[in-house]
Amino acid sequence: FIQSNLRMSLDVLSQFTRLTEQTSGQDKICRLLQYTCQLVCWYLDRHGFTPEFTARLRDLQLTLSLARTCFGLGRSTEHLRNSSLSLHLSDPVLRYTITMARISRALQLLLENLYFFRTPGLYTHSSKPFPNSSSHPHPSSHCEPLKHPSHSHPKHSKNHSSHSEPSSHPQPSSVLSAKFWLYADLLNIIRYSYQLRSEINTIRDSEINTIRDSDTTSHRLSSLLSILRKVASRRPDLILQLLRNVADVWLPLSEAGVVDLSPGVTGLCGAVSSALGLAVAWRNAGKLV
Repeated sequence: FIQSNLRMSLDVLSQFTRLTEQTSGQDKICRLLQYTCQLVCWYLDRHGFTPEFTARLRDLQLTLSLARTCFGLGRSTEHLRNSSLSLHLSDPVLRYTITMARISRALQLLLENLYFFRTPGLYTHSSKPFPNSSSHPHPSSHCEPLKHPSHSHPKHSKNHSSHSEPSSHPQPSSVLSAKFWLYADLLNIIRYSYQLRSEINTIRDSEINTIRDSDTTSHRLSSLLSILRKVASRRPDLILQLLRNVADVWLPLSEAGVVDLSPGVTGLCGAVSSALGLAVAWRNAGKLV
């Protein structure tokens, strides 16, 4: 019993090491903590907790955001290189969705890098004053390192929730980056829905006789549920990825100003999508191609 538990602990430790030794794994962990901090801050602001504790969480949220921005430096070239690897796919739907999603993600990261270097004045392309960035924990919108909530007056920190509202004049580069983020999420939703439907059709064709022989609605429903269970057991990565992108798509919609979501909603969507993405990475099934 002790040996089996020790072996299991070593396997978990080895899997955790493989996850954290990669930049993508570190980014997923920081992303989950970042959006969780935003959700907790939104909750604390509305339940009268001390501004000092909330300010510390916002400092942590800002630090995690800047760390994720550093993780993304140069990764646009990686996504561009990976986009060429999917051009050989024979299925036109997968070839188009995977390739265009990777290109959109590369352009998103490229704009985020430019936005990051523009914040301290290292890169400028306009003579207009630099406006305050949006507060959603999207990497391109967390480039305001000079304004720390913990250094503010307590009264200001107590009303810091007003800083969490979306900017009425978002930065153009941030909006464009959010649009490419949105395109990538939508293409991934189409991709995983298509793959999930293909899996369902494959299993249904193998059990078509059983479904036809079912003379009652309850039997047919039971057969369909059995098909869904088999799909979930065979390809859980598809379901996790689809749910992750459905939860994640609301973040670029809010960042681009298409929908008006509160920081609590964006924090919840970000935490859910981050947890699902981390689960996919934990299963070593993040890349299906």
